[in-house]
Amino acid sequence: MSKKTLIMLGITALLMGIVLAWYWQRNAYSREYMKLEILAPATAGAGEEITYAVKYKNNSDFSLEQLILVFDFPIGSIAAEGSQRRQTKELGDIYPGQEQIIEFKGRLFGRQGERKEAKAQLTYRPKNISAKYEAQTSSVTLLSSSPVRLEWDLPASAENLKEFDFFLTYDSSSDYPLQDLLLKVEYPEGFEIVSTLPASIGSREWNIGLLNKDQGGKISLKGNLQGSLGEVKTFKATIGSWKEGTFLVLNESTRAVEVATPQVLVTQKVNGSSDYVASPGDTLHYEISFRNLSDQSLQNLSLVSTLEGRALDFATLNASQGRVGQGDTSILWDSVPQLKYLGPGDEGRVEFWIDVKDEWTRVSSREENFFVRNTVLVQNAKNRFDVKVNTQLDLEQKVLYQDEVFGNTGPIPPQVGIPTTYTVVWSVANRYNDARNIVVRASMPLEVKPTGKQMPKSSQLSYNSETREVEWRAGDVAAGAGAQEEAPSVAFQIKFIPSAAQRGTVPQLVYEARVEGEDAFTLRQVSDTAPAVSSALPDDPSVSEETGKVQ
Repeated sequence: MSKKTLIMLGITALLMGIVLAWYWQRNAYSREYMKLEILAPATAGAGEEITYAVKYKNNSDFSLEQLILVFDFPIGSIAAEGSQRRQTKELGDIYPGQEQIIEFKGRLFGRQGERKEAKAQLTYRPKNISAKYEAQTSSVTLLSSSPVRLEWDLPASAENLKEFDFFLTYDSSSDYPLQDLLLKVEYPEGFEIVSTLPASIGSREWNIGLLNKDQGGKISLKGNLQGSLGEVKTFKATIGSWKEGTFLVLNESTRAVEVATPQVLVTQKVNGSSDYVASPGDTLHYEISFRNLSDQSLQNLSLVSTLEGRALDFATLNASQGRVGQGDTSILWDSVPQLKYLGPGDEGRVEFWIDVKDEWTRVSSREENFFVRNTVLVQNAKNRFDVKVNTQLDLEQKVLYQDEVFGNTGPIPPQVGIPTTYTVVWSVANRYNDARNIVVRASMPLEVKPTGKQMPKSSQLSYNSETREVEWRAGDVAAGAGAQEEAPSVAFQIKFIPSAAQRGTVPQLVYEARVEGEDAFTLRQVSDTAPAVSSALPDDPSVSEETGKVQ
């Protein structure tokens, strides 16, 4: 390290020392000249009016002038005078040994057990001294109660997917009106809300508004829980209001509900699998099994299976031993022997078949992640089973002579030994779910190879001269590409030099193309193929079977 650098570091350290010494001395004088404290109750009920007594005393031997006191009520407080939480007062001069008290009244709001901190800052100037000093202090009051009661009325347990009613009640115990109240609810994972009364804001919030003392209300809710047997689900409710850009919580309530064991255990398999993933055009074979979990015999049971999903072709629904109404999406079984009498531990099974449509229309560009749902109800057990449906990729392969991309050259019909160029166009449509890592591949005959021209130029297109395979890495393709939005595509030019052995024939220019990728929703591989294209160019009206024949 150079001598100059060492000198600079020494000067910097000296300056910092002077600043710190000045700051310490300033605070030391502040503590010596002025004693400042806040006298307040250690505890208080939320909404109760309390008095803060700010006491200050001149401990110096000279007068202190230009006193300005800044008092900050705790967050969530309401001052008795004025609407601002921060209040500033200009005070008179204070003589040596003199002590003064100034009071601030207000109400504290928040949760029971919350610590509310008030702060005071007093600036002043000793007489005949130009420098100003300040003293600071604070005081904490613990809230011993909440201004509003909030309670869940929930059952201790609920059966899996069986609807149940529950309630949320609230009322005010505050002498002071509570304004702009908002009630928020956090539902556990697996809970589905069915209805609320009164209506909510987005199913999770209610605008309560104003509550006077002893006023309250009740919110009625209906829903169902889905979870493993014995799993505990927690509901949480919070009531409060927005203050200074922050949500001030006045009370909160949590309640746990256990997923109860039903009398009948219901399971489902589709095409022999409990996690089958369907594809367009599939035939689905459903097997619904049920077992008596109780220690008592069950008699005269009925089982209802209700299907949902636009991917299903309900005209193909076929239920063995079950009844399906005309145009209905539900199946009823009530004559199966095991449903007539099901002893403790006994099992039974019903089955049906239904097809997945080859194709269907997405309702909107935002709709994605297709699945079909089967809700099974038997005795007091209700279960919901979802089967994911793969997306459908559609690959199109065209070869053109007349195009505006590259401007092809060479004879038509193609002639032995003379090059003719063509444009190959690939496009990938994706119908239902988002797809990722899309790759298109096709190989070409010995007489054909790419010229190196492509559009867009940024496309990840490559050619393997040994395998004569062209590969296009298209990346991710959103659901609806090719319908609601443009399908991704690439164009590249090829050169064909016919051999003598091909004279009089219509040879292939590009063999069958194949697209592969992963369905981002089902995590299964999806694919499609496009047929090979010959020099007759079926997609180019300027070329026919005859003019595609090599001369």
